[in-house]
Amino acid sequence: MEAIRNLKIKIPSDLGVVVFDDHNMFRLFTPSVTAISQPINEMAQQAINLVLDRLTNAKMPKQDKPVHIVLKNEFRIRESSQLRKRQS
Repeated sequence: MEAIRNLKIKIPSDLGVVVFDDHNMFRLFTPSVTAISQPINEMAQQAINLVLDRLTNAKMPKQDKPVHIVLKNEFRIRESSQLRKRQS
């Protein structure tokens, strides 16, 4: 954000900013930063479940295929990506 300001680029009128992996500090920035929030706690729980499953089923043949798990994220729109109104 500082580098963008140093280049005299205005957020969001010249450039919209969106980050992946929301953090509480993004709400404190000026302008506040739009973010895609990941469900960190659920991701950790799923990882633990996979490890525990592997440990309890150690006698089973190793599974070479990756496990595909889809978790819901949240798009938190804040000031850094607000669209400016079109002029008529």
